[in-house]
Amino acid sequence: MHISLVREHTEKIAPPRALWVPFELGRPLGTPSMPEFQKKVLLAVLHLLERPSGPVLEDFPEEAPLPPRRNGVVQEFPVRHFALDKAPDEILVRIVEEEIGILNPLYEARRARRGRTSTIEFSPEKAFRILHGIAAGNHRDMPAETIRMAAFDLKSFYYEGATDDLSDRNAADIWFWSETAAGETLRRLREYCIASDDPLLKSVAGAFVPHERL
Repeated sequence: MHISLVREHTEKIAPPRALWVPFELGRPLGTPSMPEFQKKVLLAVLHLLERPSGPVLEDFPEEAPLPPRRNGVVQEFPVRHFALDKAPDEILVRIVEEEIGILNPLYEARRARRGRTSTIEFSPEKAFRILHGIAAGNHRDMPAETIRMAAFDLKSFYYEGATDDLSDRNAADIWFWSETAAGETLRRLREYCIASDDPLLKSVAGAFVPHERL
């Protein structure tokens, strides 16, 4: 039996019994120090033995619960928006600009304290201009790696601007993909690239949203 953290790999390997879990890498049972939840994951794996034949690949239906922080307070984030899947594209653009404006001073202050950053090349404004321009056809002479890097830098900016404590990556993931306009924009961009006839866009679609956050 197998607990899968990367569904694409498990699909190719096709073990006899596998359970895919939407948890961060290195945590196949979910949030540490939560034995009741971890027991649910183990039982879900064991139930796969009841299947008469394989290969079987099932999805675990729950996100890992958010752990309390050391002071007993659940992680809070500086920007939070809801029902973004219903927002028109032009409204999303405006909200992303507002989010970047709020996160910028926090990102700069935290980068100064840490003395480092994961971003590689692009400011959040430039990264978003690159990504937002794809649907308008502004990618024609752009290398695939530039598009991937813009997506990486935008996501890194949000994560680093949102919190000093990235030890609970799952909480940051849920926040970014569920409660920010940037996360929703990247979801829509992925769908656009997948549906496109452009080979370049198809090749970079996977750079926008990790499989566990689809």
